[in-house]
Amino acid sequence: MAAVGVKDELECSICLCIYNNPITLICGHSFCHDCIDMLWQDKQNGDYECPECKKKFHARPKLNKNIALSNIVARISSSCSDEENSLCTIHNKMLKYFCFNDSICVCGLCIIVEHKGHQVEPLPEACEKMIEEISDVFQQLTLKEQEIDKRVINLESYKTKVEKQASNVRERIDSMFYKIKEQLDHLQKQFNDEVTNQVRHLTQPVLEQLQKLTMLKDDVSKGIDGIEGLETITEPLNFLLECSTCKKNINDIQDPPLLGDLDEMQLILKLQNRMPGFMSGLKAQKLFYLQPIADISLDMNTSGTYVYVSPDLKTATALGHIRQPDSPHRFQYSQVLSTTKFSSGRHYWEVATSQIGRWRVGIAYNSIERKGDDHLLGNNNKSWCMDMYENVHLMIHNYQVTHVVLSTPNPKLGIYLDYEAGRLSFFELGHQVKHVYTFTTKFTEPVYAAFGVYVAHASLTILTEH
Repeated sequence: MAAVGVKDELECSICLCIYNNPITLICGHSFCHDCIDMLWQDKQNGDYECPECKKKFHARPKLNKNIALSNIVARISSSCSDEENSLCTIHNKMLKYFCFNDSICVCGLCIIVEHKGHQVEPLPEACEKMIEEISDVFQQLTLKEQEIDKRVINLESYKTKVEKQASNVRERIDSMFYKIKEQLDHLQKQFNDEVTNQVRHLTQPVLEQLQKLTMLKDDVSKGIDGIEGLETITEPLNFLLECSTCKKNINDIQDPPLLGDLDEMQLILKLQNRMPGFMSGLKAQKLFYLQPIADISLDMNTSGTYVYVSPDLKTATALGHIRQPDSPHRFQYSQVLSTTKFSSGRHYWEVATSQIGRWRVGIAYNSIERKGDDHLLGNNNKSWCMDMYENVHLMIHNYQVTHVVLSTPNPKLGIYLDYEAGRLSFFELGHQVKHVYTFTTKFTEPVYAAFGVYVAHASLTILTEH
């Protein structure tokens, strides 16, 4: 205990460590040689002063070793060998501080040299501050762990949902092809039965003729035998009667009637007539992608001033000014909504587009503005659309634009709406069906098919069949 008390009295006031190679100034205060040397290294004559009593020196004092103090320090240091691991390897000083800038323990001399200007705290205070920081980090990591767990649960839930959807799709595919095969088998049996009936119809006379010819052949054979037996008849009356009978059998031999061929054309025509009904039956079953086309017509009450709507309410074309009766539902410019609204379920329709002009096609809420720049399809949060202008195609919602690439500027489009899932998908229909883009949202109102034709002769046509 005494050694520890002495040790406390033998600390340099600069580095707060036990003296290392101590020197004593003429004012009587002692310091480590390296500490005072470092402290004074940038000073000039007249600026040297004692760190303890602030005594000034006109010239740099000579740093003489304090031999007695060095011997005392040596004895104290030998009794504290267990602290060697806490020494600064550069300055051989005790590590009594912590630098927060570099996250390292330092000695007092390090503060003056390598870590000058850094945030440095004595170890006890640094420990308290670090405990507070670690506590904050612990809380942040705990929240992060909870967030990760939540994300893992969400991802696993999403994976399960996708796998369940895939299972459902596979079941629908299997069901679709089972029904297709079932109906094809039934159709195949019908046509095979038709062929069998034709064969029966055509071959029945042949069978009858074969039976008659077999019987006639027997009569002919008898006639031959009769003629051959005439030479044995000597009585004239009997001879003449037998000759007449033989002549009669010869006259009864006739060629069978000409037979027709199998009526293959009739089968082909029946097949052609029945296949559309077969395909319609598949569509009516709403199996998988054989989605029936929604019955959509244009609403004349919403058509803008420059929109010409065809009499069948299926085509919108941009023309010159068209005089139309005023209506609060009418768009100011070249747009028109459908009469049909969708508030649930899955729906599919197809649209033929024009190569010229500018058009937009998609869906919109009925609450969309009817005038001003914000009423244009895509330029608000109440409509979703594809835009074509100068052969460039864009997907637009609430002014957010995504560029897409199509194989033709005037594609035939398939539009698929899943209201509950909040999905609106666009497909390019050609030799192959190409998915173009899908909007995802949560619909809060019923939606209407929406059409915009903004430059002369641009047109959009609702198709009624696949």
